[in-house]
Amino acid sequence: MAFKQSDEYKNSPMFQIESILKEFCSTSGYNDVFITALKELSPSYADYCKQLEIANNKLMTE
Repeated sequence: MAFKQSDEYKNSPMFQIESILKEFCSTSGYNDVFITALKELSPSYADYCKQLEIANNKLMTE
């Protein structure tokens, strides 16, 4: 996490790629439309996302 906050990372090609990908996902409806539909179509993917959220919450609180 500290590395991602550094100027070295923010000036790297990976940071630029990540920024472009985040912008694409937010403007194309990928996150709001596609992922939501995928969760409805695939119970196993919905369960995977739920478990991922639980793990993320545990990591953020510790």
